[in-house]
Amino acid sequence: RDYWYKRGLKDSTIDRYKLGNYDGWNLIPIYDEGYFINFQCRKDEPEKRINFWYKDMDFKPVLFNKDILPFVESIFITEGLVDCILLNQLGFPSICSTNGAMSWNPGWIKYFCKMKEITYIADNDETGKRGAYLVANSIGLMRVKILRFKEEVLKYGALNYFVDGGTKEGFIEMIRDNSV
Repeated sequence: RDYWYKRGLKDSTIDRYKLGNYDGWNLIPIYDEGYFINFQCRKDEPEKRINFWYKDMDFKPVLFNKDILPFVESIFITEGLVDCILLNQLGFPSICSTNGAMSWNPGWIKYFCKMKEITYIADNDETGKRGAYLVANSIGLMRVKILRFKEEVLKYGALNYFVDGGTKEGFIEMIRDNSV
């Protein structure tokens, strides 16, 4: 569980999302419409790697955690699964595409028709910027607020903010004051 603890996740969150470990890989199970479809596999040593367990199948991106959408009026969209899981743990209802920032499906707009607030949390890199605008253009430029960590180091994102000691109140303030 150390991999998950280093990312600020608690035991209850690890259990809720069924996060695990096998053969040196840290696993996030991915479900769609209640059916298991794949694992995202992650590790830091000997180098950072992220891939999917089942590689031979045609794995189309799905909205991770989309089951919460009918129950919330505001949503946070993150680039990655761990950011999404952490934000949910902290009380920020979050979803993400399972295949990263540039894998947004415009057909997902149907899930956001009644959403009152939509905030995209982008990592501080070119992919984060492009992914944010891809989502905003899909859902509606005037409907999506974008938070980028422009003042931080390259690739800095929501996970880094909280692991570095950021608070929920500070995060809300950043969204209010710094999102476009």
